[in-house]
Amino acid sequence: MELKSRPAYILKIILEQKKGYTVDRIIEKLNITKRTFYYDFELINDWLQSRELGKLEIQSKIICVKSNKIEMLQAEMRKNGGYYYSVQERRILELLMILLSTEVVTIEKMQNLFDVSKNTILKDIKEWKKLLGDQDIAIASSIKFGYVLQGEEFAIRKIVGKEIKKLENFQPKDILKKWMQKSLVTITGEDYDYLEIARCLIKQYEQDENIKLVLENEELECSMILISWIRSMDGYTMNLHTEEKVTLVETKPYQSLKHSFEKLKVYNLEIPESEIYYIATLLLGIKVAQFVSQDQEDLYISNFTKALVVNFERIACISFDNKARLMTRLKGHIRPLYYRLKYGVQSTNPLVQDVMRMYPEIYDFTERAVKEMKDDLAKVLTSDEIAYLTIYFISDEKYQTIHKKSNVSKVLALCADGMATSTLVKEQLKTLFGSAVDIKLGIISEAKKYDLDEFALIISTGYSELLAQRKNIVFTNVVLEDADKKKIIHVMNRCGVIGEYDRTIQRIIAAAAQSTSGTVDENELYFNVLRILFEVDNRKIDQKLNSVEEYIQKKRYSLLSAHSSKEQLLMQGCKKAVGENAWKRLYSRLCNMMNHNKIKFYEITEDVVVLHCPMRGDLNVEINYEIVVSKERIKISEEIKGKIFIFFVTVDQNTHFPVLEEIYNYCDSENGRDLLLAVKGANE
Repeated sequence: MELKSRPAYILKIILEQKKGYTVDRIIEKLNITKRTFYYDFELINDWLQSRELGKLEIQSKIICVKSNKIEMLQAEMRKNGGYYYSVQERRILELLMILLSTEVVTIEKMQNLFDVSKNTILKDIKEWKKLLGDQDIAIASSIKFGYVLQGEEFAIRKIVGKEIKKLENFQPKDILKKWMQKSLVTITGEDYDYLEIARCLIKQYEQDENIKLVLENEELECSMILISWIRSMDGYTMNLHTEEKVTLVETKPYQSLKHSFEKLKVYNLEIPESEIYYIATLLLGIKVAQFVSQDQEDLYISNFTKALVVNFERIACISFDNKARLMTRLKGHIRPLYYRLKYGVQSTNPLVQDVMRMYPEIYDFTERAVKEMKDDLAKVLTSDEIAYLTIYFISDEKYQTIHKKSNVSKVLALCADGMATSTLVKEQLKTLFGSAVDIKLGIISEAKKYDLDEFALIISTGYSELLAQRKNIVFTNVVLEDADKKKIIHVMNRCGVIGEYDRTIQRIIAAAAQSTSGTVDENELYFNVLRILFEVDNRKIDQKLNSVEEYIQKKRYSLLSAHSSKEQLLMQGCKKAVGENAWKRLYSRLCNMMNHNKIKFYEITEDVVVLHCPMRGDLNVEINYEIVVSKERIKISEEIKGKIFIFFVTVDQNTHFPVLEEIYNYCDSENGRDLLLAVKGANE
């Protein structure tokens, strides 16, 4: 008689452990019942007796071998080629068998392979169903097709990759190789060494790029490549987002694989093109992504976008009127941003310095909003990426609904690049024209699809033969320079497109013409006056708000008495910030927001907190801030606690930005930090 795998394994571990094994330890180790153990125990003794090699005994629950021929027994066991799979190995191989086999997978086949009972296989499958169900993957079965995996291919491969990585011993790895080879031979009808072909793909990439990859587990990478071929040629392909594909096309692994895939046809490997993207991710070193399904990735991007917008609102002390619109547009940018960083594709933003210069406050608020996030993605965002995000907040901060009127002129702005560039161009045009025009964005390559005759003015950041024939076309740079604006003003006057300051400018031009003996260059003067009107900030702010440093040095802040409550803090802050006539409205508003967890705050530094006091629509209230200092740390909510509270009053969406930015910069400065520490220390 032959000793099968499990009884042989039991005998081997007992021989290796001189002190013996307890019954309970073996039962636990092999995950079997007592009945199964004693059945194997009898089989082992029958085998030992047939060869006169001794017997097993149990003494005080300790199993030991009683034999005068231990050396002969050990030699006999070394001849035994059977391998006993551990519970983990068996279950992983069951999953791989279902995934890779080109034959019908049944319980009986799994029983014969692993030398276990039907109940053991059923129990394993039950465990897999429970585990995979959490990832929306199902194990289905039918008489015709046996057991099959059903679910999103993205999720299936993530799970399979993680499980293969757990295989450490030679025997289970070897059987996986044999299964993959057998499946590919069946599919292609050719008996090539497919594992070696996969290795050659990697070697070709190294040769193309003149590099040497340091792969943690080349065996795993090759296995996943073969699984990609087997699954895809069986109809189970990977479907990546368009933005992810666009990102991967720019990577060197994709470019190398694109060429190599043509050569695979020689081996009868007709691999779908979509698998090039997947294998490129393997070569980029994406071992185990944080997400096991596309739905999880979508949820992550959505949550990241939401957190960014919420942080920006808190830090900028605003509330977006159309948050859903902004989030939709931001997600359209954050998804490719996520893929770029995921695959290590560097992105350079040529507009970063212009954005910082033209919109310093919004850039700073965006950067602070990113820093507030503890997410790994936020930690690696560069200034280039933050500048792109800033452009979306610039757009929404200035967004106003344009009422469609017959006298509103239409302007078409065409760009060669993406939405971020187009948005920046649009914002500059809105600043130039005001609300007198309806600006539509488009792509230069799609210019034919527009009815160009309906636009009074066409702006393009790239040259086009079609557009060059138009009289109302102006070719410009992305960041409008003086020369670009002059051209726009010239066409604007000729075509009747006027800015909101046109009447004032025309009066100035007329006055200049009357008081000048020479000729007046009206277009030049028009541009100069328009630039002055827009660049000079006509938002009048009380001079006392321009220096928070002076405010603190002169001790204009309020001091709370010892052991003050949060209600006393809020009342004191509201009274100082908006005065006797309006403080009760503000106090009630803040309490209501606090009760509904909607109060906006930002901890600039430790124990220094800005509280947003929105007074939009309240008459006789101006932008203001007042500081209230407490000896003890006051807890307003689970998230809001501190000793120095800045009650910051706003009256609209953006006129307070320069004042708020000045406060942030001061608190971040060395002098500001020292003075704030002195204020806290003096009142403790």
